Amino acid sequence: MITGRRARSASAAAAILVAAVTACATTTPSAPEPDTEKQKKARSDLEQCNVAAGNKAHDLTVSPEGHYSFQVPGIPNANAILACMTGKGYSGVRVDNSSDHGPPAVIRSGGEGQALR
Repeated sequence: MITGRRARSASAAAAILVAAVTACATTTPSAPEPDTEKQKKARSDLEQCNVAAGNKAHDLTVSPEGHYSFQVPGIPNANAILACMTGKGYSGVRVDNSSDHGPPAVIRSGGEGQALR
């Protein structure tokens, strides 16, 4: 049986928990901002290059300014996506995971860049 100070602490903690759950349940998520024209173009180009390279990339991100980044297993896959993006008029830098070891085909890699034009 809980008595005294422990009872007050338990009921205070329960009240805080209920308030937090209620606040989270009643908060409506804000709608994402629509893509800018640069962002739409870079996202479309990055998705096309990913498909052309075997659709193995993940964590594809594109900023409103058109800066892109991605992660992919294997340096050859990263190089293929970057070559494609370069062909579409983007800069590209490969970003390897320095803590990953193994053959180039399995090392986690990725890339980043932005439109040059």
